[in-house]
Amino acid sequence: MTRTRRWILAGAALAALVAAGAVWWALRTSDRPPAARGAAASDDSVQAVDSLVSRLPEAFAAGDSGVLSSAARERGIDLRQALPAGAKLAMDRSTWRRTGAIGSATVTMTVAGRPPVRFVVVVIREDGAWKVSGTYDVAAA
Repeated sequence: MTRTRRWILAGAALAALVAAGAVWWALRTSDRPPAARGAAASDDSVQAVDSLVSRLPEAFAAGDSGVLSSAARERGIDLRQALPAGAKLAMDRSTWRRTGAIGSATVTMTVAGRPPVRFVVVVIREDGAWKVSGTYDVAAA
């Protein structure tokens, strides 16, 4: 085997190794949550869910069930009793996790004169919009 041929084979092997490494890296990062991927965490879904969460106190006080998923509406929740008067909700964007049409994030509820309460809100993409499917206590997570 000539020296030139060895260099060509070595170059081809190196190119194959680099390509395999790139595929491995792409597959390894594609299944990580958005917050772990950096820039991907700023996708439109984070903004939409953050906006939904901040609107919930007003919507609930008005009895607006349009912010709920169809399954949550079927549970017949009395929205006017769901949150205390004066509640404010803030989503922690760094906790946003999404798998297809389902997502979740940690939310902190503050009410004057009471300690803050943290819980996880679960949302589902339904009819082109994010809707609240349910919540659970952070301690249960």
